[in-house]
Amino acid sequence: MKALFLLVSVITYASATVAQTLPAKPQKGEEVTGQQTRIWLQIQRQNMLATSHKDTLTPEAAKATQQRAEKSFSHAIPEKFIKNDFGE
Repeated sequence: MKALFLLVSVITYASATVAQTLPAKPQKGEEVTGQQTRIWLQIQRQNMLATSHKDTLTPEAAKATQQRAEKSFSHAIPEKFIKNDFGE
């Protein structure tokens, strides 16, 4: 619950900070979605919502992922991927 509150607080602060640097009203012919897109791009450029948490796999998960990837290369590539017989 604390994490959710913190996330909402950070997003609200970041949006308010970025919104101050942009025009309050969309220019003639400009869509509101365009302004929202610019706000999100600026948030990303300024790294305002980035986390310091490093998301890493456990050694077991990394090994399972590697084995799954290697196993995917053990099958021959078929001539075609679509069957014409529909289960016959």
